[in-house]
Amino acid sequence: MLNFNLLVESPADPQALLNDGFRGDGIRITRRHLLTLDSVCLISAHLRVKGEEHQSAYEQAMARIDTTFAGEGIAVRSRPASPGGRMIALVMAPRIGGQALKETWAALDREGYGITGHRWLSQRDEVQALEFQIEGAPVEPAELTQRLRPWAEAQGIDFIVVPEGRERRRKKFLVIDMDSTLIRQECVDELAAYVGKRDEISAITARAMAGELDFETSLRERVRALKGLTVADIDKVYEERITLQPGAERMVAALRGAGIATCLVSGGFTLIADRIRDRLGLNDSVACTLELDETGTLTGEIKGPVIDASIKRKAVQAVADQVGADARSEGIAVGDGANDLLMLQAVDAGIGFHPKPLLIEQAPYTIARAPLDALLYVLGYSDEEIDHLISAPIPTPSPRRPRRRRPGRGRGAEGEASANDGAASEAASQPAATSEAS
Repeated sequence: MLNFNLLVESPADPQALLNDGFRGDGIRITRRHLLTLDSVCLISAHLRVKGEEHQSAYEQAMARIDTTFAGEGIAVRSRPASPGGRMIALVMAPRIGGQALKETWAALDREGYGITGHRWLSQRDEVQALEFQIEGAPVEPAELTQRLRPWAEAQGIDFIVVPEGRERRRKKFLVIDMDSTLIRQECVDELAAYVGKRDEISAITARAMAGELDFETSLRERVRALKGLTVADIDKVYEERITLQPGAERMVAALRGAGIATCLVSGGFTLIADRIRDRLGLNDSVACTLELDETGTLTGEIKGPVIDASIKRKAVQAVADQVGADARSEGIAVGDGANDLLMLQAVDAGIGFHPKPLLIEQAPYTIARAPLDALLYVLGYSDEEIDHLISAPIPTPSPRRPRRRRPGRGRGAEGEASANDGAASEAASQPAATSEAS
């Protein structure tokens, strides 16, 4: 069996071109896919050659193909089928046109992979998502993704290679960062702006997220600058300055419909994280607790552990244990900064969302441009399937949810955060190890 790709610009009849090439040749076309974007047409076909068990038959067929289609404006590739190297290559961009098709085909070809089919997942105004079935040498999908990441950055697209088949959707939980991931802002920067210290604090935040500063040390320094703020001030900042990331509500609603547990794990603050958890209907949240005095005023200190990279990684395993999942194969982790790297590397589906430079270099996957709900396309859901998940009832039994706040607990109590009964929260209560990724 041969996998065959024919890329043609402005053909009069691309299918006739394919048929003419093999007329009377002893080669039978067993399957074909046609994709036309703008003036560019890609034909993907499976060709069965008489006597294909003999190497000479393959060589003669390839020579025939190259001779037939050699010409200006026509690109052709043929290679033996590689069932062991089948994967899905996902392209996401505001618009996917003929030029993107040409560049994607060429990039995959340079790596030794041919396209065997395609499927549109989304053609929304916000983002288009097109997946290609590809075949080539067996390799870890994340490895091929990382090899092609510089090319994707240069093209201005999001490009991800994932396993073919059910493994792609076989997920049971999501652990996700809050600042610059679930929400568009860095909470500590917005609180600093409220007291007139944005420039000073934002510079420290940027260096910490880039991995240039120790996360815990830098966070404690920033929190000291917030001394004197009240819970009422933080409530005002939340109402006036904190906004959800585009696509966050759609993503969480679809994951809920798919029966996937969701947990927010953040180096930010419970006074905001708990509200984001409740607003989105997440199952659990873990964040840092700001110490309050008896008047509800920040003392400038953090009570309890700082949620650093090592605790985030522990939270992944804790949530996996809670829902009865294999952390690596059935977990999803999403974050944007250096503090998220360890948890992204703890799962196969670790995604740097609008990532800082360290994650661009080291995260298994990245979504650099598309909105947050593009995560659903990585899992293989089309817009039609997503709409169904959102309208479907929550599967039973549902994942354990946080218990309600009790009187005397919560945002108004001295030095206390809202109570969570999730395993991730319990993991965060353990003594923190030294951060391995600041």
